[in-house]
Amino acid sequence: MDDSEFPIMLTVAGMQCRVTVPRKDEGLYRDAARLIRETMRKYRERLSGSDSLLLAYTALHIAADLIMTQQSEESILKRVREVNQELDGVVED
Repeated sequence: MDDSEFPIMLTVAGMQCRVTVPRKDEGLYRDAARLIRETMRKYRERLSGSDSLLLAYTALHIAADLIMTQQSEESILKRVREVNQELDGVVED
């Protein structure tokens, strides 16, 4: 897989953004732009306001999802460590 970087054009909040990304991450960036567009569309259907207001709501929504995911992962990792310790105790006995 080619890790070189190259420029791509993405539409975010109605604006064209030229970003340089590693080739292997192109899909991730395109998915991120699509998530922003879809989330903004959902807020636009429920709220009236400028694109900057809708983008602010979108940013809060996505940031909250990210934090919840991180907390969930941390909780799972903590539980896995606990189970590993319990298993280590069983194996040692």
